[in-house]
Formats: sequence, C-alpha cells, structure tokens
Amino acid sequence: MAQPIVIGLCGSYYSGCTTVANFLTSNHGYRAIKLSDKVAEIASASGLDCSDKKVLQDTGNKIREEHGNDFLAEWAIGQIEESDKFVVLDAIRNVAEIIALRKQYANFFLIGITADYDVRRERARSDNVSEANFDAVDRRDIGEDSIHGQQVRLCMDFADVVLRNNEQILDLNVPGQTRELELIIARYHTLFSSEEVETPTPTEFLMGVADNAAMLSWCIKRQVGAVLCSQDKEVIAVGQNNPPPASNPCRSEYNKCYRSYVRENRPYKCSECDDVITAIECPHCNKELNRRSLAGKELDYCRSVHAEEHIFLQMSKRYEGIPKESILFVTTFPCFMCAKKIASTDIVEVVYGDPYPMQESYELLKDVGIKLTPFEGVKSNAFHVIFKKHPALVKEVISDLAVKSARND
Repeated sequence: MAQPIVIGLCGSYYSGCTTVANFLTSNHGYRAIKLSDKVAEIASASGLDCSDKKVLQDTGNKIREEHGNDFLAEWAIGQIEESDKFVVLDAIRNVAEIIALRKQYANFFLIGITADYDVRRERARSDNVSEANFDAVDRRDIGEDSIHGQQVRLCMDFADVVLRNNEQILDLNVPGQTRELELIIARYHTLFSSEEVETPTPTEFLMGVADNAAMLSWCIKRQVGAVLCSQDKEVIAVGQNNPPPASNPCRSEYNKCYRSYVRENRPYKCSECDDVITAIECPHCNKELNRRSLAGKELDYCRSVHAEEHIFLQMSKRYEGIPKESILFVTTFPCFMCAKKIASTDIVEVVYGDPYPMQESYELLKDVGIKLTPFEGVKSNAFHVIFKKHPALVKEVISDLAVKSARND
C-alpha cells in the first residue's frame, strides 16, 4: 500500500505553523495531527493549566525524558490511518521526532516556518500575550540545554523547506482572501505529491551551494557555508568556516571546540581581584549564565576563519576585492565581526538561512543600507527527492539499457 505524504511543521513561537496546517487541510485535503494535543492531554490529566505555554513546555520536556525523545512522534504515527493520503503534523519541537518520522515515512517532508521577531511579537500581543511571557517562551523554544527540551533552531536545520510567513494572518472563512502564502504552500504540495518536474530557483540553487560548502567545514560547533555571486546570480566565490591552512582542526588538536578548551583550562578571572569566576547567576532565577552571557567574548577565541572571511581572503588574493553590487548567500547570519567587514564592502544584499539573526549584526547591516533577505525555499538536503528526474528521461535511459542488454545477449 502506498505511503501517505506526511508534512511536518516546526517553527518559532507565533511564526504561523497552525496557519500553514489550516491551508493544507482546507485547500489540499490534508488531515491535521498536532503533537502538542497529546502534551495538553497529559497535562490536563495531571490537573495542570493547559492554557499556560510554560506548563506545556515543561510537560513536553517531562514526557520526552520519561518516555523517550521520540514519544510524541510515535504517538502521531499511531494516529495516522491506512486510508490517509495526506497528513500534516504540527508542533514538532525535538530532533528525535524528526528522525523517527523520517525512518517511518519515505514521503516525510519537514517545513520550517519563520517570521521576523517583531511580526511574531505583534501577533502574540494581539492574543493578549505579554511581552515578558512571549520572550520567555520564545527563548525556550529556540533551544534548551537539555536533550529532552525544545530544539526549534536545531529542527530548522533539519528542514527540507523553509517558508517565510510575515504576512498578516487572514480569516480563511472569508472568500477572496487568497494570499501569496497560499500559492507558496500550493507549490510545495505539488512538489511533494506529484510527478511534475521543476528545477530549483536560482536562490535555492545558490543557498544549496552554500549548504554544500558548509560540509567542507571541520568546525565542531556549527558548519557554515557562504557564496558570493553577481546580480545575475553567477557564482564568484565559495567559502566555509575552517582554521587557517597551517593550523589543525580543533577536533584533532584538542578533541573539542577550542572555545570549550579555553573555558575549561583558562577560567575567567575578576579584573579587580584576579580571583577565578566560577559562575555567573541571574539574580532573578539563579540560573547559571556562564556560557550564554560570555558567548560574545568566547567568539573571540574561535580558531576558524569564518565563511565570509574566507571569501574576502580569496577575493583579495585573486582579484581586486569584492565586485560592486555583489550578493552574499550565507547559511547562518553573519556575526558582528563579519557584519562589520560586509558593511565595508560593495555587497548590496545578504541572503541568510538562519531563522534567528544576531540583532546587533542585523541592525548594523540594515543601517548601512544592505538588503537583508531571509532564505525561503527548498533546502539542498531535499533536492534529490523533491526535484525529480523527468519521467520521460528515465524511461528513455531504461529503454536504452534494455536495448543494449538485448544486443549483448
């Protein structure tokens, strides 16, 4: 029996996952299953307040810790019936859930949904969610230290498609309110479910080159790729984050990230008394903040030449610098150091794949007039599944092989 087309949805708080699920059910006949419904059911059975997002986050973490990180995915798989042709699974929050679904369904596709922070916060405000509550939930959603926790940012890395949803949410029951978002969703439904042939867009192709360049990186923390291209989308240079050519990668030199090595072997000291600072605690929640609060400082100790810097070095060695009106594609948003360098070049646009851009870098690049474009489209990891070979070509090749085989016989 043919397997159903199963679409998984993950995204940041108020990015619009449920809106996308509603389009798929209303316009394309999908059956919607929400993983958070099971979380709410368990929370309610324990007498907890299911209207509190923090309660649901805590409950979800507890479920994964007690029953396995893939428990909610396995529950969703059990809800899918043999008669289902199209299914959309909302509220994926942990990478283990993605792995379980990919293992179960050959036709599983993950859509990562993004929207700008200000847009999401305004949506939450219209639902009477306070700014403090929104920020608290959003921070946890992005990624927690626990392997049982929320991992939206990491889940986005596993997405097959990135969908940007900055549009105002409209009422699906009102006729004539066709949105650009509907057309985009219709494209992905067609790509997932039909034999129609389509090639990647230039933007998808170039981000795909950047994604593949990232695979050349030896970085333990995060592999990053970048592509510099002209206005007509011709590739000029490709880069990835790696240590200088004469330097060994951290994994072979230290068996860990050099920043971690520094943190463990060269502890922070007070600038006044020179005593070792063992921890920094938040005065409100008493949580240890050593890693996060000093992350910017630790970035100074990264041994890698960043992907953007790699491109700049190539251009300075081989050419006369960055060509005018160049476009930079990068898999993550530039750090502040790279943003300063980009702002000093003739690059006019940065297309980025990271759904959570560094605010300081974003503001700097925006202030100098560089266009900032979040990537939207099919990611390179899904190219060979989604952009299918033309059936006529496949038949011709098979026929040709059969003729050759007959001759040899």
